[in-house]
Amino acid sequence: MSPLLGKIIGLGFVLLLLAAVAVPPIVRRTRRNARSGALAKLAAEQGWTYVAAGDAVLPLVRWLPGSYGRVVDQITDKLLRMDGPTRLRVTSAAANVIEANADGRDLQIFDWVAFHAVRKGTGSVPHMHTVWAIELPRVPFWLQAASMAQRWDEWQPGTWFATGDADFDRRFRVSGDDAARMRAGLTTETRRLLLDSGFDGWRLEPEFRMLLLWTYSLRRHAPVEQIVELSHRAVRLAAAASTVGAA
Repeated sequence: MSPLLGKIIGLGFVLLLLAAVAVPPIVRRTRRNARSGALAKLAAEQGWTYVAAGDAVLPLVRWLPGSYGRVVDQITDKLLRMDGPTRLRVTSAAANVIEANADGRDLQIFDWVAFHAVRKGTGSVPHMHTVWAIELPRVPFWLQAASMAQRWDEWQPGTWFATGDADFDRRFRVSGDDAARMRAGLTTETRRLLLDSGFDGWRLEPEFRMLLLWTYSLRRHAPVEQIVELSHRAVRLAAAASTVGAA
């Protein structure tokens, strides 16, 4: 091999290495910017309000998969910022917040991503969600149903329940405080709506009197073209959940 050919091969190897390091972040940033632009356009078309930052929804994040029940480094927070604002863990992010209204009902929509280690020290995989949050008249207890594919380690599990609905139990894992509350929260109507909705998770959250719904994927957030229809479905599920605990 001539010295010149060796230099060319070496230069080519360096360029390939630089491309392998530099190109993926550029592609991810381009995709994020494209999604943000598309969501902002959608919000404008619907008469909704788009906010790029996710600070407004951070209190809700701790009840979502991948947050492990908290969104701050608790030790650091106690030492340095006991009265400071809620902060995300460095392995998670909330963005693309939309203040929306569907069928006369206000709701928040936002993207949420949590990174999970594949193996210790060998990298991480993004778990991507798009979340709908709707305030309810009252939420007397917590109850959640999430698709079987989602991680459950360290996420407030409560007690696992089977609803007795074979189709539902094949797709969702239910956890809550007790069986009576499970039956009250996941009525036949709610289970049917949830199965047909396209959502991968459903949670009644008493702290904020909220119904949380979300999609889940290892590859993408909910497609922009599905946001409006999913919002109408979320409102229908909220109407069904509004009867929980009613006198």
